[in-house]
Amino acid sequence: ALCLAAALTAACAAGAAEVGRTETPIRVDGRLDEVAWGRVRWEDGFRRVKSQEAKGPLDRRTEFAFLADANALYVGVRCFEPDLAAVRNRPDSSLWMSDDVELFLAPGGTSFDYYHFAVSPNSKDVFASYLSEGGNITPDPYAPLWEHAIGYEKDCWTAEFAFPLSAFYMTRNAEWKTKWLVNVARTMQSPSALATFAPLQARFHESKNFVALDGFPVRTPDQDLAVRAVSAEMSGIRDGMLAGTLRLDVWAARAGEYLFRTSASGEARRVALRGGDNRVSLPCAYAANGRHPTRITLRRLPDGPETGRDYPVMVDYQPIRVKLTTPQYRNNFY
Repeated sequence: ALCLAAALTAACAAGAAEVGRTETPIRVDGRLDEVAWGRVRWEDGFRRVKSQEAKGPLDRRTEFAFLADANALYVGVRCFEPDLAAVRNRPDSSLWMSDDVELFLAPGGTSFDYYHFAVSPNSKDVFASYLSEGGNITPDPYAPLWEHAIGYEKDCWTAEFAFPLSAFYMTRNAEWKTKWLVNVARTMQSPSALATFAPLQARFHESKNFVALDGFPVRTPDQDLAVRAVSAEMSGIRDGMLAGTLRLDVWAARAGEYLFRTSASGEARRVALRGGDNRVSLPCAYAANGRHPTRITLRRLPDGPETGRDYPVMVDYQPIRVKLTTPQYRNNFY
């Protein structure tokens, strides 16, 4: 793999760095042993959030690196620990009560909109969210398709991430930049510490203080796809399932024929999309009423990259019931 020049410039001294390049996709297994990880520059210099400075300097080091190819962004993080066995032997618990690594990524290059991801060596839970208005609102039940893995080296635990560029589907290409605002942060439980690469005052969601990272790849129109919203219109019961139609609001930067699949059907459908907003109807079937995480994938034919998301579809079907009570109609057949 080939890494772009990663020597720090004067701007880098203020917190900016560069994204390395790889010619081959990274296997996400937590091992960080590909050649590309060895050639990219790793950033450290983590500090406590300012409100914790009275607790003294950090006693555990953290470092990270970014790689990209034409289709995906990769992030590797090493979390050094003097007692690694203690971390490995902790029982599974809530993500937010565990050691973790958190990523904050703003592809638009401003602090107004950003993505937040978190993983832990002590929890099966993972987290992904899209925030707007500087972190004040979450305007979408954001659930992209992304990969993550935890691993262990001699003196650290590792977190490895892969994000297809289409996973940042809340950001249109017109807003996409090659210089992002980012932060990498780490929560440590024993002893307690909040470590951050960006200079933060009190909490991780201070997007105005994220740092600039340059060299992110340009996203193609084929990767600028978004399933904005999904609703279910149920029409009846077939083969013991509630059956009906999924209504999808879909954005496609590039017109053409696309192949859709959903976990509510499994059946592939070819759909012609125009550039911009589209309304797509697909068959669906669910076992019962309630909220169902539903996976939707799509790709432009003949060989566009596959993208997709999970969406919490609400199913609420009630058959019409007619009860005749007036005596002269009670025993009639209709």
